[in-house]
Amino acid sequence: LSDHSNVVKFYGMYYKKDVKCGDQLWLVLELCNGGSVTDLAKGLLKRGDRMDEAIIGYILHEALMGLQHL
Repeated sequence: LSDHSNVVKFYGMYYKKDVKCGDQLWLVLELCNGGSVTDLAKGLLKRGDRMDEAIIGYILHEALMGLQHL
């Protein structure tokens, strides 16, 4: 669907019918190494640090560039 560096690649999806646990939709996406922004923020908080405004700005800018591409 997309070949933008800020958008994960979509490879496919599966629908799993499950009476016991409820139906599920599974997405097959590109693996993104490094963890999520949430993981980064939690790691910093665990060390007693906070995310610098410049880093927050960079992350938001890159996310918005990906959304704009879509």
